[in-house]
Amino acid sequence: MLQKLYQNKKWLIITDQIVFSGTTFLTTLVIARNLDKTSFGVFSGVVLGLYFIISMVSGLVIQPFQVSDQKNKETYKSFTFWLEIVCIAFLSIILYVILISTKQSFNISLWLFGVGFTLNDYARKILLSLNKLKETLYLDILVSLIQILSTCWLVWDNHLSVENIYIYQSCSYVLSILILIIYVKPYNFNDKDWKGYWFHHLKEGKWLVMSSLVQWGASNLFVVASGVYIGVQALGALRLVQSLFGLLNMLLQVFENYIIPQTSYHLSKSTTHAISYLAHSNKQAFYWFGLILLLFTLFSEYIIVMAGGSQYEEYAFLINGMVILYVLIFINQPIRIAIRVLILNQYFFYGYLISFAFTIISFDFMLSNWGLMGVLSGLICSQIILILFWQSILLTKKFAIWKSFI
Repeated sequence: MLQKLYQNKKWLIITDQIVFSGTTFLTTLVIARNLDKTSFGVFSGVVLGLYFIISMVSGLVIQPFQVSDQKNKETYKSFTFWLEIVCIAFLSIILYVILISTKQSFNISLWLFGVGFTLNDYARKILLSLNKLKETLYLDILVSLIQILSTCWLVWDNHLSVENIYIYQSCSYVLSILILIIYVKPYNFNDKDWKGYWFHHLKEGKWLVMSSLVQWGASNLFVVASGVYIGVQALGALRLVQSLFGLLNMLLQVFENYIIPQTSYHLSKSTTHAISYLAHSNKQAFYWFGLILLLFTLFSEYIIVMAGGSQYEEYAFLINGMVILYVLIFINQPIRIAIRVLILNQYFFYGYLISFAFTIISFDFMLSNWGLMGVLSGLICSQIILILFWQSILLTKKFAIWKSFI
């Protein structure tokens, strides 16, 4: 039985996602409970900043590789590895110049953490792109074990601090980089091939980078701005609540990864088949999703205290606000999948662009007047904008998905 599961690609992907997301969830909760609100807010801000960098670098490096028919060439793998290194080096130089010009000190441990965090993301994505599912799972298990054990040891030894988190998690990323080099073997250089790869990545990457940045901005700008307008403690509270909803994010990601190819298969038969399958699948997922959201609503204060300690009890209302947001995200899920299955990529980008424009225009007013309630209101409004825009596009394409839910 275990051998069959081990050979099953779908279960390997699901297991890897559970390991990766589960580790992030557990370590975040342990760190939140054992750091003061200000320190956890600083750490949360750093992680959000790193995800912003990953959005830029991935759009130029890994996303064009994922859809290229040349991705099995040894020279191409080597090219992406060194392009990743060059991007990280370039961003590091810019950061160093900014810090020097503002007379700020350069934090080596933070830099090592950032480099390791970014390269670990690249390692996971390129191994998945090369269909090395077992190797990806091995990588995530090893990195996860080191991070969990080191975090628990820091707590037990009473040495948990933001600085020590950077240092110890950087050690886990060293192992990730070594595994990456072993599997990718980035030693194949060819000037002629690399020139072609570069122009391909430049052509495709400029749009992918913009799409990634717009999507990141639409999803995170309200959260990041809360740290500036309300303080890093508020940012930490928001990130803690977002981490609590990480289980739902994992379920949605697994659902999307499985449903998209299945919906494409049914679409090859007919539009009616595709709509019926997507509606049926969403109805089945609703029971689990709805149950989790109901539990969050009923036990919001208990859950946030259990996760972060009594210092976060005053932020229980954030969980109830997030429940409303995730109801909308669930409603949007089949619409989002339909947009991707119908290959309406330009409208996928336009949707996030409109949502991001709303965020840029409104975040100052909402945060200045309503604080954290403004953050929740902004996130909810952004999701409604995506639903209305993408649904209007589907109606023009005669893909009336919500008729099947009635």
